[in-house]
Amino acid sequence: MVIPGIKLGLANIVILFTLCTCSKSDALYVLIGRLLLNALLFGNISSLMYSVCGGLLSFAVMCLAMEFIKLKTTAASILGGISHNIGQLTVACLMMNTSAVWVYLPYLIIGGTLAGMLNGMMVRKISALKIFQA
Repeated sequence: MVIPGIKLGLANIVILFTLCTCSKSDALYVLIGRLLLNALLFGNISSLMYSVCGGLLSFAVMCLAMEFIKLKTTAASILGGISHNIGQLTVACLMMNTSAVWVYLPYLIIGGTLAGMLNGMMVRKISALKIFQA
């Protein structure tokens, strides 16, 4: 069974790394730039809507998790992965005018958790490298 929407989310590594090593505004600029470039080079207005909703919700959840709940990088990344999928399902629900898409949520939660865990661990490893320390 193929589950639409399950991806590794490797582009989130750059966003999460920027969020951990720079400021929230820097990470938001990188996110917006990535979303726009991706839409211009590879997508259309529909894919932009999915990406913007998923990306911005994920970003907001990761920022809140790291600042107010004081979650570590991997835990925040997991929440970001799950919330990205929820944002995209919300767009799908609105665009298709059906709530039937929510049947994929359990699978996307598993996918978001695994991808978030992998990405969070990668950001932790990259952050520990001496080449990124001033």
